[in-house]
Amino acid sequence: MTDNSTILEINNLKKSYGHIEVLKDISIDMQQGEFLVLLGPSGCGKSTLLNCIAGLEEIDSGDVKIGSETMNDVPPKERNVAMVFQSYALYPTMTVRENITFGMKIRGDSAAEMAAEIERVAAMLQINPLLDRKPAELSGGQRQRVAMGRALVRKPKLFLFDEPLSNLDAKLRVEMRAEIKDLHETVGASIVYVTHDQIEAMTLADKICVLNVGVIQQIGSPDEVYHQPANIFVAEFMGFPAMNMIDATHISAEFARTVEGVTLVGVRPEDMVVVANWSENCIEVEIVSIENTGPDAFASVKFGDEKLIIRLNARSGHKNGDVLNVDLEQSIKHYFDSDGNRVV
Repeated sequence: MTDNSTILEINNLKKSYGHIEVLKDISIDMQQGEFLVLLGPSGCGKSTLLNCIAGLEEIDSGDVKIGSETMNDVPPKERNVAMVFQSYALYPTMTVRENITFGMKIRGDSAAEMAAEIERVAAMLQINPLLDRKPAELSGGQRQRVAMGRALVRKPKLFLFDEPLSNLDAKLRVEMRAEIKDLHETVGASIVYVTHDQIEAMTLADKICVLNVGVIQQIGSPDEVYHQPANIFVAEFMGFPAMNMIDATHISAEFARTVEGVTLVGVRPEDMVVVANWSENCIEVEIVSIENTGPDAFASVKFGDEKLIIRLNARSGHKNGDVLNVDLEQSIKHYFDSDGNRVV
């Protein structure tokens, strides 16, 4: 649950390693209680940006504010943020209880305070039976819960998650996504979460910041970045399979849209409407191969020299060589110019 106060403000942040500019003029603001996901491919700068927020990386220029305080020269331990890493970073010789309360002990918190926090956090994360175990006795999902518990007892202004689910199997990833979402909603935590997985971003975020080569491509809600992508990079990165891009000169101007500057028409595989009979609204495509995923089948098709993907019902009975009619008038389309930007 968000309120109107700004918890994180990043203004014109730049970061380089030698001559390599990793972050280029980054500006983001985040409200109290918001779940912000930094999303992008490997090497896009998302983890570096998270480390700049935490103070683990020095910035070259710009500002990082947490609450109303500028953090540029504030050391990490004084920023009141808690990080949860992909690697868990638990102390192997300590029990779960000792791992969770270690930071409190260093700060000089009383035994009563530590006991109260252990009780609260263990109940929230359902790890009471694990408190006297060592990390080696825990599964990957259990270790991640302990890492989250260690962050929770700090009661930080910001939680920073750096690809925390990457080491988990598919089933545990789904379970832990649900737990992190529940943590956010139950505690009202302000979370900055780094991932390359657009499913995680779509299911967890209030706001997504899509990055590529150190540049913000788009900031918006999951619905906005998926249904109104700002450019071709976002359109193709969000969604799997990626959005189809059709050369506008290969379809009639009526359906390419009579807007000056449109060079590519984007249609997501699930938005391509297949009809029984051809009409002037249609393009004709031929199935090259079909990948069955269970409920759906994704057909790779030829349209002239172009290759497109169409989502079909897995029980449709289509096979290689079948010709399909795609009604572009009924299909949901997106329009892009020669620079790759969305044409509204």
